[in-house]
Amino acid sequence: STKYFKEIIVWNNNPEINLTLNEISTNSQSNGLIRIINSKANVNDEAKYQACAEAKTLVCFYADDDWNTSHYLRTLIASFRSDPNVLHSATNLVTYYNNMLWTFMDSRIDLHAG
Repeated sequence: STKYFKEIIVWNNNPEINLTLNEISTNSQSNGLIRIINSKANVNDEAKYQACAEAKTLVCFYADDDWNTSHYLRTLIASFRSDPNVLHSATNLVTYYNNMLWTFMDSRIDLHAG
């Protein structure tokens, strides 16, 4: 539901495709909120952080295109509103583990602190 968002950033991680609003199936309500960023390179999971850095608001909600957020979006927003000073998340155990692992690992500099 667009009533929860002031802006929708769509990050296209495929440098071979120039995504436009015409290629996204939306209703006319959300068209004015959508900003598409076509990345020059596939930055993988870093895309969510770059997209949030581009946001015009202080708070950022991101969702992977492989996830259907419709069954938990309202609950997640209500949880955030009740305590906006902590990180709120809806994920599964494997994704949580991998995100924690990637947070503390950088093979380019031989860092592994997990």
